[in-house]
Amino acid sequence: MEIPAVHLIIPWAPVRLAALALGIWGLLWMLGLLAAHHVYPHVLTPAHLRVRYLRRTELAIPLSALRAVRPDMRGYDESKSLHRTANGTIALPVGSSTNIRLELAAPHTFSTPQGDLTSSTIAFWADDPQTAIGAIKAAIPKQHSEP
Repeated sequence: MEIPAVHLIIPWAPVRLAALALGIWGLLWMLGLLAAHHVYPHVLTPAHLRVRYLRRTELAIPLSALRAVRPDMRGYDESKSLHRTANGTIALPVGSSTNIRLELAAPHTFSTPQGDLTSSTIAFWADDPQTAIGAIKAAIPKQHSEP
């Protein structure tokens, strides 16, 4: 939408060409970011839940350590893809939001690009939170699952 509008508004051909190049580059960058989210999805194995953000961050959470999993929509002011909140939650937001919260039975240390982070609560975004929560709850060993 902006590319044709800018092309009509700007009268100088070199500036129009530069704006067109920047617009196309921005579009390709956004398509690449979207594709990266689909290439590196969260993975549920029989032993672990791997919560991932692009290729940079992967938290391997042992299913035996999970105490509870629930929907929890929250917004974050920080633009970081991984950060620790004031209350100690490790958050991996997408679009500054998370919609699933995991509670661990005890604090667990995760190796991240920002160094080792220890927490007993993980928040992350899933495209289909109800399906993800159902699958995680079904995979949690019965002695640790919530009633």
